[in-house]
Amino acid sequence: MKLNTKYPLRPPQDIISHYRLSRKDRYTNSGLVNEQGREWEKLRNSLTPGLMSSKTINGFISSLNTVTDDFVELIKDQRNENDTVVSFEEIACRFGLESTCMLVLGRRMNFLKTDSTSELTKKLAKAVRTHFLATRDAAYGLPTWKYYANAAYKNLIQSEETIYDIISDLIDQTIQENKDVAQDEAVEAVFQSILREKTLDPRDKNAAIVDFIAAGIHTTVVLLHTWLAGLNEENFVHARQLIPERWLENSSYEPHSPHLVKPFGYGRRICPGKKFVDQALQLAIAKISRAFQVRAEDELVLKSEYIMAPQGPVRISFTDIPET
Repeated sequence: MKLNTKYPLRPPQDIISHYRLSRKDRYTNSGLVNEQGREWEKLRNSLTPGLMSSKTINGFISSLNTVTDDFVELIKDQRNENDTVVSFEEIACRFGLESTCMLVLGRRMNFLKTDSTSELTKKLAKAVRTHFLATRDAAYGLPTWKYYANAAYKNLIQSEETIYDIISDLIDQTIQENKDVAQDEAVEAVFQSILREKTLDPRDKNAAIVDFIAAGIHTTVVLLHTWLAGLNEENFVHARQLIPERWLENSSYEPHSPHLVKPFGYGRRICPGKKFVDQALQLAIAKISRAFQVRAEDELVLKSEYIMAPQGPVRISFTDIPET
């Protein structure tokens, strides 16, 4: 991915490519993440300008600010008598989906309402997690799915179809609601710019919007073996200590190997949603830090779900900071 080439290679997820190429009714190719060469460049040039545009991101700052305020209120509502949110990862998924739908669809979905059971979010989050596990099992197990539908392939099909159906319904609802609504060009939703693209098949447009929204729950995977390398003292001084300032420019912490940690990829194949995620995370961290004293109740235990994920519920305490 770091080579200076017109068509940088990113290892595809073979099982996803195999499934999508078998569903010509929904897909004309294996998608932006998995395609290579000319087809990848065509998709990138057609689909990502709106998502990577500073104008688009800046136009949504006000709306993102409101979403983040609602996230803080949801944290307050979900606390128990000890100020602890028992499953923080669940409401973080709701924040990811709400903010992504706001950017891609240009509408609020109310996934952060405190009185919402958010069954749709739970169903979608479960499907995305199943998708990751199926992809992991296919990547690290015997590739028998190429010859018959094993458990991993069946789980992938079920999760792909659930994700596609749910998000397609959201897209249809949004199109219907926007028919008679004047749109502000400064805050035009990403899906509107994609739908206007005349060079793409309608199946490509729909599949891209589905992928962008699904990525709001769990990020797109880039397989880099960084876990052990990141804990190696030859790469990072005091590698097992939390030292956020090591990432600042002109930091004196040496050795320091920042290119070992690239969760969004690198170069032309970088995740197209990176700018938006950076903005959302900065706002969320800033507002949470101003509102609460934050403390983890347990040591964070990680497990591999194709990417590193927390094992079990994440319990975090959020104690109100007194107003001054």
